[in-house]
Amino acid sequence: MNPFKPVKTIVDAVTFPFEVIFVVGICFVINWMTSPGVWWVQWVALGMGIALISKWAKALKTIIGAAVVGGVGYAVYRWFQNRRDNESTTLVNSTSTVTTN
Repeated sequence: MNPFKPVKTIVDAVTFPFEVIFVVGICFVINWMTSPGVWWVQWVALGMGIALISKWAKALKTIIGAAVVGGVGYAVYRWFQNRRDNESTTLVNSTSTVTTN
């Protein structure tokens, strides 16, 4: 498994709109110069729009997954930290009780 795949997914979601603008722009110029009466470029724009929404959905899924993993990791960290603090407090209380007797 590629560990950089989530990063590539996010980078693709950010850079793909520029590719869409470029491709649709080139197709628009070609359509305008060759057959201005028939606008087929709208179908190119529709297809690229669907691809863009798909990339953004995949990136959103990656971000949500990373947030869930991070949240669970933070919750586990806090649980262990609280457990350690309670044990050290119990240890301090038990040693102070022993030394005063």
